[in-house]
Parts: sequence; C-alpha cells; structure tokens
Amino acid sequence: MSKRSPKSVSEKLEIVLLYLEAGKSLSWLARHYGVSKDTLSNWVRKYKEAGVEGLEESRHWTKYSKELKEQAVSDYLNGLGSLKDLTEKYGISCDYVLRSWIKRYTSGKEL
Repeated sequence: MSKRSPKSVSEKLEIVLLYLEAGKSLSWLARHYGVSKDTLSNWVRKYKEAGVEGLEESRHWTKYSKELKEQAVSDYLNGLGSLKDLTEKYGISCDYVLRSWIKRYTSGKEL
C-alpha cells in the first residue's frame, strides 16, 4: 500500500469488480469500504483504461504540458464537458488535478 491510498491493489480490484460484475452501486461501495464515490469512479476508469496496472499507485507525479492544462481548463470553463468527461478525454489522473488547475487559472495564476 502507498502513503496516498489506504487500499491495496487487490482491495481496489475487489471493489471495482463488485461494481462492474456484481452490480453493486458506487454509493453502497463507498459507504461499505469508507472510500469516496469520486475515488471509486477514478478506480473504475483507471481499471477500464489499463486493467489491474491502472489500480497501482504511480511512483512519480505525472507532468502535463502547459498546452494540455490550458485546453482542459478552457474546455471546462466553456461548458464543453464535466470534470469527469475532461479527465477522461485528456488522460488526467483524477478530477482533483483538473479542479486545481481551474482554481489556479481563475485566480489569475499561471498553469
């Protein structure tokens, strides 16, 4: 387990499969396992994109280009997608990352 996630890869996989194969709801899983629905949604997305490897914690921070950040923020502010849609479209690790870029941009800071 990493310092960032209290759940191991096998625990994440079990939870994701309960959602995908057993039809458990994200709300139920979130309450039962003490994880937010946003986190569960990210695990499901990463599992669909990369399989079990997608559930492993990254050993380094992903670096995104300034152009990608600007385009993702612009798309969001122009109503061209939700946080979830745009994180998927641009391959951003999670909604929180995009939210932080939007906050920086709207407060006048450079991305």
